[in-house]
Amino acid sequence: MSQAGLRCCATSAPSCSRMTGTWLSAPTASGQQFGNGRWRALQTIGYRYSLPEISNGSFFQFIARYAFDFEGDSNHNHTSELQVPPSLNISLPDDWYITFFPSTDIRYKFIRLEWFVPFNFEVRKQWNKVLMTGIEIGVPFFETPNPVYRFKIEAHIGLRF
Repeated sequence: MSQAGLRCCATSAPSCSRMTGTWLSAPTASGQQFGNGRWRALQTIGYRYSLPEISNGSFFQFIARYAFDFEGDSNHNHTSELQVPPSLNISLPDDWYITFFPSTDIRYKFIRLEWFVPFNFEVRKQWNKVLMTGIEIGVPFFETPNPVYRFKIEAHIGLRF
């Protein structure tokens, strides 16, 4: 798949900012294992509010993303889902962080008329100005016929330049 994205951010006050963006994916292969054979887009809006009352570096963030497909091979599965992660990031001593709902895993699939609501969190450590590592764990709050996952564990490494 060929992919392109654009994101615009604005700060309206020292304690808050907002963001909007889009991501576009073009089909480049015909096999089901290489994607759904259709053009896909992901529209995103977000809002972030700093919470210095908790600790310096803590914030609440709400993002709404709508993923959908259009044009392309009609024999492949369609995508139409809303993703809404309300993240709470708490800054801890010694550059440790814990984030509740760090991923866009809370979803409503319009085609199946089905919610997926997990509980997930991430623990991260900022080692220096460049390197950050973390581990994210997630489990569904309730069973659904087609869950995104039954258990999730991800290791994250971030490099900032």
